[in-house]
Amino acid sequence: MNQAEPPVIANGIVFAFASGENTRQAYADRGLFDKSSERIKNSTHATLYALDGETGKELYSSGDQIKSWIHFGGLTVANGRVYIGTYDSVLYCFGLPGR
Repeated sequence: MNQAEPPVIANGIVFAFASGENTRQAYADRGLFDKSSERIKNSTHATLYALDGETGKELYSSGDQIKSWIHFGGLTVANGRVYIGTYDSVLYCFGLPGR
């Protein structure tokens, strides 16, 4: 996972996501000189994963459905849905497997 964030567990399913955010702040050619605009331009999309809590088997991946990255975000699970908000202010909603 590219920049994995803390998971959430619901109904025996582990939900985790890769934020897609480029967090590199030190560069070989210029040290710590960095700007957020560079990190934004080099970030990719977030990816949500659903994993079987017992086996770790991947049950679902959002692939490239999420179009932006996440900065200091997290997952919310409620009423059979998983919610995740991105840097560009889009709220994504995914149904729990088997629902």
